[in-house]
Amino acid sequence: MRPPKDAGRTPSPPPDHWGLGRKHLLAGIDAGLRRLVTGGKVRHIGAGNVTGRQLQKAIGLSRAPGWEPFTCLQPLYHLLDRSTEWELPDVCRNEGLGVIPWSPLRGGRLAGAIRRGTDAPAAGSRVATAERMGWSESWSAYAGRGAHRRTLDALHAVAEETGRPAAEVAVNRLLRRPGVTAPLIGARPTEQLTTTLPSSDWELTPAQTARLVEAGAPPRPYPYNVIATDPEDR
Repeated sequence: MRPPKDAGRTPSPPPDHWGLGRKHLLAGIDAGLRRLVTGGKVRHIGAGNVTGRQLQKAIGLSRAPGWEPFTCLQPLYHLLDRSTEWELPDVCRNEGLGVIPWSPLRGGRLAGAIRRGTDAPAAGSRVATAERMGWSESWSAYAGRGAHRRTLDALHAVAEETGRPAAEVAVNRLLRRPGVTAPLIGARPTEQLTTTLPSSDWELTPAQTARLVEAGAPPRPYPYNVIATDPEDR
């Protein structure tokens, strides 16, 4: 009796087991992550855009079986977006996570070129691109806010007082927040680094910090308006 023609061959996968569709891409990502974990390639675990409840639950789930603990949080946090302060820093301080905020200058919005009265972003800027592409740091997402105008006024006033670039002041304020390890500076040309890296070499006065805090403080919804633990955020 002759063996079948395909004897010894590895069977071909069914037609729906390959391709570049969403299903297969996600399956490939999941498989790759499993291989990284089982192979010991994951050294540290961090979280990104999560609520305080989600972060606390994830930390608890990883702790119960003795898995690799979470070591950092990467949230959106800067002078114009401060709802991060309501829960996440407390969770990170209590659980020993570092905080590495992304977009500390909000796509260049806090870098100095935009002031009260500016009616449009500069052509070719990150904010202009964001407006065209519909990204979260777009011009229209902030331009109509009263807190946006007040924050820019305070930022430029403090920059003039200190003799420092506005970008440096904005990063300095963020860097001095409790629990913040290091803001992520998405610099392109070298000069963008030269106006932000010196932020760690000096400190704002309490009066200057208070001016920046009060200018951009977002309204706190219930229950945050009655349980605030940080006097700076009340």
